[in-house]
Amino acid sequence: MYNYLVMITKINLTDNSESVLSANEIEKLKFENIWIDLKDPNEEEMKAVLEKIDLPLNIVKPNDISTMGDIHFTENSIVLFFSSIGPDFNPRDVTPVSMVFSRNFLVTIRMKEMNAFNKAKERLHKTKVDSPSYVVYSIIDEIATEYYAYLELVEDETVGLEEKILETPTQELLKDMFRLKSKLISFNKLLWYERGALFSLKRCEKDFLTGRMKTYFDDIHDDLTRQIGIVETFREILSDGLDAYLSRVSNMVNMSIKNLTVVMLYLTVITTITTFPNTVATIFGIPPFGNNVSWKIIVLLLFLSTFIPLIWLMKKKWMKFE
Repeated sequence: MYNYLVMITKINLTDNSESVLSANEIEKLKFENIWIDLKDPNEEEMKAVLEKIDLPLNIVKPNDISTMGDIHFTENSIVLFFSSIGPDFNPRDVTPVSMVFSRNFLVTIRMKEMNAFNKAKERLHKTKVDSPSYVVYSIIDEIATEYYAYLELVEDETVGLEEKILETPTQELLKDMFRLKSKLISFNKLLWYERGALFSLKRCEKDFLTGRMKTYFDDIHDDLTRQIGIVETFREILSDGLDAYLSRVSNMVNMSIKNLTVVMLYLTVITTITTFPNTVATIFGIPPFGNNVSWKIIVLLLFLSTFIPLIWLMKKKWMKFE
């Protein structure tokens, strides 16, 4: 768990002013045009906020499975779950966030610091009151922007892996490919769940969710749809890269086998040529034969036993190698 000096922050959506609250001050606070942001809250702080908005912990608590987006509808509010992936997606380091919003208030619950929240605060209007649903849109829009940044990193890594595979395929490259493909599968799962949550949000008939806000959420839904398509493309590229890796390794094995075959062929030819003179030498090495034959005849027979097989092999084109 992460500890912060500031656990509960109140943002006034009328003038964008911020202030720090304690759990005791929540009970007296009027929930109207405000955003309550809880960072790694303790049990007392969670209890104070949940009693104020009249919701149970099991509905509001951020999902333990951080790669799953979700949505719940209550009588007067909406509970939306999204996840921030940070600069580099790691399923174990994903930061889930719960957003409970209605016409008058927004409550966000997160366990870590998130850049998307700071950027969303910068997008608040200075001259008019921002609705809680608009703040929710700003937060998840910034989170979706993080997704695009991560996909750009994946693109660079994928291109680099492809180039390395074509140059020098290694076991480390194979591990990197499977690692990246596994991360993309988890990321794709996250996108599917969150897109489903936004689809349900677009169909919501709550009176505080205006048609204009539904259009905003529809834009993010389209972004997630495009990101799912991009992820699928990268997965196909990695699958093609894996095929290229296997083909390259197979070609290297085939070349080794071919070179070994050529070597064995040369050795076979040499053995075939030298067998005949070796036989002649063996015969005339026996005293009854060697002592009765002139050495000149023996040399001539050795020459012929070498030359004749060589001519025969060349005539058969066994001496021609491609």
